[in-house]
Amino acid sequence: MIADIYTAGDFKPADREELRRRLISSYGLDEDHAAFAELASHVPAMREALAVLGGMRQSCPEDHFEIAVIALLLQNVTIRRTTQMTRNLLAHYGHLVHFDGITLRAWFTPDEIAHVPPETLKERDRLGFRAKSLPHYAAYFRDHSTEDLKAAGNLMEAVQEIKGVGPYTAAVIASHASRDPAAFGIDVWNRKILARRLLDADDAAPETVMTRLNELFPGYAGTAGLYLVEHEYLTNPVASLLRSGPDALTAWNAALEQTGT
Repeated sequence: MIADIYTAGDFKPADREELRRRLISSYGLDEDHAAFAELASHVPAMREALAVLGGMRQSCPEDHFEIAVIALLLQNVTIRRTTQMTRNLLAHYGHLVHFDGITLRAWFTPDEIAHVPPETLKERDRLGFRAKSLPHYAAYFRDHSTEDLKAAGNLMEAVQEIKGVGPYTAAVIASHASRDPAAFGIDVWNRKILARRLLDADDAAPETVMTRLNELFPGYAGTAGLYLVEHEYLTNPVASLLRSGPDALTAWNAALEQTGT
């Protein structure tokens, strides 16, 4: 992997090492998927996905707080609304970063947003019901470092101490930021995909789907879920990417609104 680094100040060896660790962790560059591949090769429902996506890893450049906020902003809403809320938060509390002629907005820290009252988050940032939860998220991750979270005996149980965090959001945090191959966030859309693939049913309860994943892929339920869902999106896209022009954009936006994703 090659990464171009831009810095406005001194870039010390310790900074370089920290960045190296972050990149390796964010993209799973040191993970060995041989055990998962061997296990999955014996499950008929997984063979096609494994053949197409073999070697795929979870990508999560965000830290625990950032992925938790993203999960919160994705709850019961369309992508369009999630984008609107994210843009508002970054514009009001984020930081502008300039490099190589490019300007980006960087995430705010937990400490920088923990003091913002829910009323402001609701009215100015348009967060809706999420406005009550975000200060609790910020306060928790302000007081619990990445090292604290890594040391937690059961991260999914630990983060559910946060008001507004349930099993789904906890699983997203664990599977993405902590790269737990056994964790997987079951939502209304992916549970239908997994029910069809693994249970020969149109739908099933999240607990039923997760139980089946654990039975077939012990220790790798999350990785298996990721492979099956991503393969479904590749083979049965919401809107064809082969179409071009305004019609393709219209079809894509209509599909997003219909699915609520």
